[in-house]
Amino acid sequence: MLEITDATFDGTTENIDGKKYMRCTFTNCVLVFSGTAPVALVDCVFKASRWEFAGAAATTLSFLRALYHGVGEGGQKLVEGTFESIRRPPSAE
Repeated sequence: MLEITDATFDGTTENIDGKKYMRCTFTNCVLVFSGTAPVALVDCVFKASRWEFAGAAATTLSFLRALYHGVGEGGQKLVEGTFESIRRPPSAE
């Protein structure tokens, strides 16, 4: 994983797959996640920036939307359960 530390990004489009950003500042940026590799964001600051999902990440979100709206109560429970697991902090293993 490529590590980027103490960098400042202003007005750029950043493809974040496969990168670890530590103590970086993003101002007026577009952060694109495609789901091709893990990402780490440690103590970063985001100002007036936005997120985009592309490729496999966008496909996954579309699939979750289809489950939620097209499979009835079971699909809604599956999606809600997925988001509940995301909200839980990582276990200290």
